[in-house]
Amino acid sequence: MGSKVKEEAMRSLIRTETPDILLVQETKLEDIVFLQASKKLWFKSEARAISARGASGGIGTLWNASKFAVTFEARNTHWLLLKMQNLDTKEIFCLFNVHSPVNVGEKKDCWDSIRHQANLINLKNIIIAGDLNLTPHSSEKRGGSAV
Repeated sequence: MGSKVKEEAMRSLIRTETPDILLVQETKLEDIVFLQASKKLWFKSEARAISARGASGGIGTLWNASKFAVTFEARNTHWLLLKMQNLDTKEIFCLFNVHSPVNVGEKKDCWDSIRHQANLINLKNIIIAGDLNLTPHSSEKRGGSAV
């Protein structure tokens, strides 16, 4: 986000794929700026966002407001949890939009906080999606498997 090219690419994706929910990572925007931009991209949507840290990060979740309602939300630097109800079926599910850190220590903290949040409110029907950064990086131990 933040550039005309990216905004047009998202607008095109929304127009051609007609998603009910759209998860965005690396928005590189403050939450309020992302929320304002989301209204221009997808008119029927509601959205929640987490601000970027400096020039990186940022998470945005958009959904079709005529199909889903948010009944609970929680946030962390690296994830946004929305407990949502399908307005047609009345089914409830929990959606984590994650932008997991690359650093192994921060990654462990991120996943521990997701586990803690899930246990804290006894979440069921959990979907975890986003940029999970599961591939090993040069800063991690070579020869090992992904975390």
